[in-house]
Amino acid sequence: MLPIIIEMFKDTRDPEFSRSIEYLLSEFAGQYPPDEGYLSLPPEPKAHIRRVALFLDDAGKLVAHGIVDERIVLGSYAVLITETWKRLAAYVYSERARQGNFTMIYLEDLAARAQATPAPSVHAILGLRRLPPA
Repeated sequence: MLPIIIEMFKDTRDPEFSRSIEYLLSEFAGQYPPDEGYLSLPPEPKAHIRRVALFLDDAGKLVAHGIVDERIVLGSYAVLITETWKRLAAYVYSERARQGNFTMIYLEDLAARAQATPAPSVHAILGLRRLPPA
């Protein structure tokens, strides 16, 4: 499990990944109608969506199949997961309707888990301590 987690953490520190998060969370909203799904979007938004959402979908696979403890993923990424899902859910559902498949079903499951158990809850369960500045 450790090599998988190390690789996940490494991926999220990549500057391109950070740029894609920034794009999804601050620039993407309202620019394109979701009716045609996300695969019909122009190359730039589609690349940002794929980079972040497919990473989270893969993390969701690891959680759903019990390979990675969900507390590791939710404690680290719960806000990113829920915010990404909020912005992409309509596009994903449109894509599913168009393709007749279960596009990003693991991301959706992970978002439901993150909503049910937000990061502060995970931190409390783990007994993480705080040390505010003096």
